[in-house]
Amino acid sequence: MSLADRNNPYNFDAFLAWRQAVDYYADDAFIRKVVRRFTGAEADRVDAAARAVSRKASYRWRDLAERIALPENRPFMMHYDGHHRRIDRICRPGETELLEREVFAEAFFSEKTSPWEKL
Repeated sequence: MSLADRNNPYNFDAFLAWRQAVDYYADDAFIRKVVRRFTGAEADRVDAAARAVSRKASYRWRDLAERIALPENRPFMMHYDGHHRRIDRICRPGETELLEREVFAEAFFSEKTSPWEKL
């Protein structure tokens, strides 16, 4: 078995820079063609809605989800308060609540939202 080489020039900087700059919808030609092909008369409206959501999901929501995924930011159960009274409260980080509010504000699950936009 060989040991790791400290002078290995390989790193993930190029991938991380690409991931930081990618727009999930705008940079994916295939999904844009699929939307154009199958949405028919709604294509322009669905495309505009997908671009708007993609800007949020590709940058802001991705960063929030990354912060939430850290073990120290996990939801936890608080069983007792400072006076040793039983409360059984679920404590969630602020990022979780913020992301939840922003996603549900988009009304993806509303009947007013087109099924194509829900995808």
